[in-house]
Amino acid sequence: MVLPRKAKKGQENLKPLSERTKAEQREIQSAGGKASGEARRRKKSMKAAAKLLLNLPANDKHARTLSDLGVDSEDITNQMAVLVAVMKKAQKGDVKAATFLRDTIGESPAAEIHRADLKQRKEEFAYRQARDAADDMTELEDMDSMEAALYGEDSRANRETDSETPNHPV
Repeated sequence: MVLPRKAKKGQENLKPLSERTKAEQREIQSAGGKASGEARRRKKSMKAAAKLLLNLPANDKHARTLSDLGVDSEDITNQMAVLVAVMKKAQKGDVKAATFLRDTIGESPAAEIHRADLKQRKEEFAYRQARDAADDMTELEDMDSMEAALYGEDSRANRETDSETPNHPV
């Protein structure tokens, strides 16, 4: 005998989907899908907002600092100001800041391993394709030699001439 689970506080009135009608299940699942889509849109809009903020011109204080560092005036953005702040932290010994900078420029060990793995997989794929093509050619050559042994040497020449000549009278 299976005992019913004790409901958590605030969930006493909830019914599992399995105990609901098909129409109720569809309605609940539809609402969940809509909520998921809305969350995705919000997340996407936050990403767009972050990009917008990072691409805005830096304030006067940061602009002077960036200019003093030799950054071109068109590159003086909030993004550059953030990177300079991270760089300053890394120069003071902040390992997380140094790791962030390294990863940002694409030199993380994980990325390098991934690139090497991808390169190796591509080479293996090309090798297998070349090997399979060679195997196919060997099979064709083997079939030609078997046909010659069975039907005589000139059977291949007759087959090639037949395929060039139409089967219907002119």
